[in-house]
Amino acid sequence: MAANSRVSDGVRADSGAGHLPCPLVLDCWWERFDVQRFLEDNLPRDAYEEIMRRSSAPSKIQRLAGAVAEAKRRLTREPLDGG
Repeated sequence: MAANSRVSDGVRADSGAGHLPCPLVLDCWWERFDVQRFLEDNLPRDAYEEIMRRSSAPSKIQRLAGAVAEAKRRLTREPLDGG
């Protein structure tokens, strides 16, 4: 998150991007109600599309898990050079 961004009550304020709900809103609220439908019905189309784009991006944890898995695959395929 940029240094000039803040999260308050689930709304993320980015300079230049206006006020958008936190990209994690789908992950946090999907079990309670159809949050995707609510956002689609209540946000301007461009804001809704931006939230969908941001929420579909892999999280830091997902990227880290992918990097760990790739490192494990490399270790099992490539023998270590013992000297």
